[in-house]
Amino acid sequence: MTSWRGDSASTVMMTPLHHLQSSKFRNTLLDTWSVGDDVISCDHHMTIMCQEPAPRILALSENCIIERDPSTYIVVTIRPLSEVFALIRYTNDPQRFSIEYVNGIVRKYSATERDALLCSILDGVRASGNRDVCVKMTRTNRGQRLGPLHLPVEEEVESQYLKYLVNTPPSVQFHEAVEKFNSNVAYSGLNHAVSSEGIFSENKEKLINGSLTALLMKEGDQSSLPNDRLEEQFHALRRLVASKAGYEAFTSLTNFREIVGKKVVRALRRKDDGISHASVDFLCALMQPMHDTTT
Repeated sequence: MTSWRGDSASTVMMTPLHHLQSSKFRNTLLDTWSVGDDVISCDHHMTIMCQEPAPRILALSENCIIERDPSTYIVVTIRPLSEVFALIRYTNDPQRFSIEYVNGIVRKYSATERDALLCSILDGVRASGNRDVCVKMTRTNRGQRLGPLHLPVEEEVESQYLKYLVNTPPSVQFHEAVEKFNSNVAYSGLNHAVSSEGIFSENKEKLINGSLTALLMKEGDQSSLPNDRLEEQFHALRRLVASKAGYEAFTSLTNFREIVGKKVVRALRRKDDGISHASVDFLCALMQPMHDTTT
């Protein structure tokens, strides 16, 4: 058992990845909590009774994240992987991270091997079918989202923030428009990316291509851009290329491949793990289509 320390929310003792991947450990979890294909929720909430963090055993099943008390092995919390919204990898502390859930709850942890742990959690969440999760440097700004996290925003909201990228209002800085776009559009891509039939319907393909062009033309000085803003740009690009029109823009838009290639190379030269992950995750969306290829 590998020990992990936590902050004011909880302290973690994390089971190593090779134990999680073993069929014996996984079957034990499934038998104990009868996870199966059912989504299990738990009403147990941690109450912080003192300033010191409490140790926890953190385990992953096929569908849930489970916290246990290390002394009694009693389940403290159990949450479905489908409810994970984002993983926060703090830059000011190499051990701290948080898990954001769609119901607004944020669980904070600290671990000596944080990045390896985040990789395990990210793989588990995506393997469970949750494609909307991402790893980022900062917490989600709930005030910028026009709706709850557990529901997708309406088509008009997506269109409005696409237009914000193309024609940013004078009172809004471009990086703020990018952040608002990311807060309202799922990481797996736009929910309304295909033009609907009708005389007055919007041309979504043209709007997506215009947003991609704006992101690359207004990207700013890549050598001096703060890491969190550069990460936001890659996350926005990833959301756009997850659609069919955005994916096809890689070959149809003029100089798109050259500009994107240089942007990724400059990002990798920063040798920052957070930026490297954001840029490579964006490239993965170009290598494997994220949209439905049958339509």
